[in-house]
Amino acid sequence: MSVSGDPRQLPYLDMLSEYDYSLVIIDEAHRMSDVPQHIYTLVGPNTRPKILVFLVDDHQCVHVKECGTEFVLKCALLTAGITPVCKRLTVQKRCGFENRFTAVLRHLFFDEQTPSQEPAASQFQVTITDSLSAIDKRLKAHQEHGFSARWFAPMDWLRRRSREFGADDIFIRDHDGQEFSKEWHPYPHHLLYEWYKSQSAKAVDQVGSIYCAQGLDYDYTGFIWNDSLRWDTRAKRWVYCEKEHQDLSFKLGITDALKVRNFNFPSGAVTTLVMNQYYILLSRARRGTYIWFKDAATKRHVYDVLHAAHIL
Repeated sequence: MSVSGDPRQLPYLDMLSEYDYSLVIIDEAHRMSDVPQHIYTLVGPNTRPKILVFLVDDHQCVHVKECGTEFVLKCALLTAGITPVCKRLTVQKRCGFENRFTAVLRHLFFDEQTPSQEPAASQFQVTITDSLSAIDKRLKAHQEHGFSARWFAPMDWLRRRSREFGADDIFIRDHDGQEFSKEWHPYPHHLLYEWYKSQSAKAVDQVGSIYCAQGLDYDYTGFIWNDSLRWDTRAKRWVYCEKEHQDLSFKLGITDALKVRNFNFPSGAVTTLVMNQYYILLSRARRGTYIWFKDAATKRHVYDVLHAAHIL
């Protein structure tokens, strides 16, 4: 490996032909956009590594432009004359290596089978509470004791361009009538590293979105489950509430894709992307997570699933 740690010299997919590698590992390959073109770059006439590894999680595709699913990668590799060998990772690093919690989240959102054996005692804690202020106090107490802690939420609130008069991005009148308000995480993205490693009180008062969550984790997290994804008790399925979702980039991506492809997405495809976002945001903690719900029916359903799996 001849590349130094200088980010300006890191080999991105579109410049691999400048190097001669025996081994190439593509982490978070699900975030690839033009998969056939990327595969051509990797295995084309100018570069063909002896070993090519893709690390893929279909449930971490969070935007319509992210197309690097297992199926799409297989098709592209086969088209390039390469027969891939697929392996499943059996150990989940997320949530303090708590495989069962992430498995239950996959069951909750995607109907995947959960482990049937009785779970062993775990130090990972999941707390469902009706009070945002109580979660805020707990997160700040954890940080005061030397643990890392952050808030996370779906993109259901716009980022204010002006900070005049101390206005916050997120404002919620809680079930008990108390007012809860926070800012979104720092922007632009070059400020995120400082936010990630910060142990200041200011950092806990800034909420992380899906665009700063992937690849990061903390000791404790608080999650605001708003109304962009709700459980329909009659239909017994998850429902994406577009009017509650303020992620303009996400919506614009869908609109642009429909114009280019000139056909509708498969039924539930957009909802699946939103469920992926919730799945990621709920699995950022190593020691424990606190969850608040706006919708009572959604809270009841999640509680029942977690309780049946001995998580609560």
